[in-house]
Amino acid sequence: MVTMLGGACVALVLLAVVGFFVMEAMNKKRAQEALAARGNELGSWTVYYDVKKNRIGLTATFPERELIRYLFFRIHDLFDYNQGLESERRRIAEALLAAARGNATENWEFLFPAPMSECFHSSQSPNGTLFKFFEGKLWEHAIDQPRFIGGDSIAKQKGLLGECIAIIQHLGKAGKIGEATVRLIESELNGGPQGQGARFWNLPNQAFRETQ
Repeated sequence: MVTMLGGACVALVLLAVVGFFVMEAMNKKRAQEALAARGNELGSWTVYYDVKKNRIGLTATFPERELIRYLFFRIHDLFDYNQGLESERRRIAEALLAAARGNATENWEFLFPAPMSECFHSSQSPNGTLFKFFEGKLWEHAIDQPRFIGGDSIAKQKGLLGECIAIIQHLGKAGKIGEATVRLIESELNGGPQGQGARFWNLPNQAFRETQ
């Protein structure tokens, strides 16, 4: 009896070990697929917020024509960041839709490129008013999702929403861009949890294709 129990315990341990390595391999494969699906790198970006004065500063190594792609990915990231907070997601959607339809409840100044004389980070002397919050890279089909590199969380949340509003206002509501922006926001609000890996960015990639 003891021998049988011991054998069963060993078998369970072996199954657990095998299961662990199988899951690790699957996760690694999904991660590799997601990396491959990003496409070519288009450039790096850094965004700065002055939430007290509703000002957004963006510096980037990609050209202005890629702002549409950048905007759609940032909208998608904003909704994903608030996954599970439905009242907040509705509030975000209402603010973005109002901006996309030319009826923004808040106006945000958009500085692109942001003047470096006005930009600073926590390790620097705050001579400027634009505080560095996020930085990352932009690819053809994805964007980095930095969560926190400085500042407080309330300012970060307000700034990310303000960033999207500012770029929407900068691009304008007319034509394919405005229509695709509205459809993306509505899809983000009404859709369920996003896919994993390469499928995670399906919504903003579809929106971007609609503008071409």
